[in-house]
Amino acid sequence: MKIGKFAEENNLTIDSIRYYMELDLLLPDKKGSQYYFDEQCSEDVKDIIELKKYGFKLIEIRDILYIKRLAYPITYKKNNYYKENYINKHKEVSKQIAELRNVKNRLSNKIDEISAAKLPHRENMGIDVNALSLLGCPICNRNLVLKECDINGTKILSGILKCKCGKSYLIEDGIIVSNKSEHMENPFGNDIEKFFLDYSKKSNLGFINILTKNLRWLSKRFSKEINEDTIILELGVGYGVFLRNVYENLLDNNIYIAVDHNISVLKSLREMLKTIDPNKIVILICSDVLDIPLKQDTVDFIIDIGGHATNNSFLLKYIDKYAKVNSVIFGSYIISNNLLKNDLIQGIDTNNFILENVKTNFKNIKYDIIEEKTSKEISDIGEYELELDENCKISNYICFLKR
Repeated sequence: MKIGKFAEENNLTIDSIRYYMELDLLLPDKKGSQYYFDEQCSEDVKDIIELKKYGFKLIEIRDILYIKRLAYPITYKKNNYYKENYINKHKEVSKQIAELRNVKNRLSNKIDEISAAKLPHRENMGIDVNALSLLGCPICNRNLVLKECDINGTKILSGILKCKCGKSYLIEDGIIVSNKSEHMENPFGNDIEKFFLDYSKKSNLGFINILTKNLRWLSKRFSKEINEDTIILELGVGYGVFLRNVYENLLDNNIYIAVDHNISVLKSLREMLKTIDPNKIVILICSDVLDIPLKQDTVDFIIDIGGHATNNSFLLKYIDKYAKVNSVIFGSYIISNNLLKNDLIQGIDTNNFILENVKTNFKNIKYDIIEEKTSKEISDIGEYELELDENCKISNYICFLKR
């Protein structure tokens, strides 16, 4: 019979039959371009189905069928041969069961150990009073005056930051909030771990591998450069991917200013930070990049690793006023030099994806490239990133800059 009829009679798909043929589990006759399956094939497929029920892998089944065909065509001999294989498989499965019981016990003990551990959790997280001297009006650079505040120890939980020019910011539940901030949908609530699980499922594994390697590269250089007095500004902190990787390297006097325009994401990040010990000075600011309430010449490190990837270093000239004369930049940018000069992807100017333009942006604000690295090109990056045209390839450019 032909393959379609054979598959139907044995309740299998045609693809399964073809796969069994590739592994030499089934040996049909070929006449012209057609395969024909006889009674021997029917017997073989019954053996395959039965042996799979007993836990045999397809490669093991292939070896069993080889011996059966060569040496045991007689039913009695074949049954004795099968019995020997069943005994061996029974021993193997028994050993696996014993090993799995041990693994199960170790897992139970580990779960109990983690459950019994007392994880730190601070009820409140606010703006450290030591950071007040860094805050200033982005319009006139005057000091911001704290009013109507609620302070717990050294943490400002709520209040209003006002400037003489009329500019003001709210402090809500420990987060500085600009009137230019946004409240976007956050499907993960306060459980940031769900975001990372979802990201890993919906992103290309090759792209994730590139990002994780490059993140480690940047983190190592960050840790070597940091000192006791370093002030850090991260643009587009999001769910705190970079912050998580360098958190333990932050020193007691370091101030990490994490900026994002989405208040719901910052609230999730705040809840995560409450569970980390020891406590570091992290200031959460919800504002547009052009509306950050910092004094000029304040920041030692600028972190620009993806929160504003679609602008690809274009915004650095607007926040350069916050950077000290000897500041450094740790950058990560999506690059594609095969895009047409004036193309738009999802309304984004693709000029910002051209490596030469990114480097020109650095040069315009007088930064020198100390180290740089460009990943291999990749065409599929996943649902979380930009939707690329069919022929478009991107790479990840990372750099360490000084001036």
